[in-house]
Order: sequence, then structure tokens, then C-alpha cells
Amino acid sequence: MEKIVQEVEKLNSDSRTVKTAHYLAFQKKQVKHKIVGGCIIIINIIILSPLLELLTLKYTVIFVRFLAIVSASLAAFQTFI
Repeated sequence: MEKIVQEVEKLNSDSRTVKTAHYLAFQKKQVKHKIVGGCIIIINIIILSPLLELLTLKYTVIFVRFLAIVSASLAAFQTFI
């Protein structure tokens, strides 16, 4: 009988450990997702900002295209994290 109780206690302990590990992994993934999403939002705000044209008069089109590619790449990356 004691052996069964010990086995049940071990299973209970193992299940709590796995549950905690899964929760922590989810939190890390959520933080990464929010950071990448925040970067995408900031890049899109910069692209739409009229201040961008004042700062980069000569290379505005190239810079906007570069930022759009970076933003799209981050959005694709965000899908897989």
C-alpha cells in the first residue's frame, strides 16, 4: 500500500513540474511575441510619419522600402515564434 501511495505522490509531483514548465514556456513565448509585435508597430508608425521625409529627403523611398521589408519580415517571424 505504501508503494502505491509513494507512486501516486511521485506522479503528482511530476505533473506539477510539467505544468509549471509548460506555463513558463508559454510566458516566454508571449513576451517574445509582444516584443516583436511592438517593433512592427513602431516601424509602421515611422513609415507613416511625416517626420521621416524631413530626416531623409534624398533617400526616403529607399528607406521606406527597407523598413517595410523589415516590418514584413518581423511579422513573418512573429508567426513562427
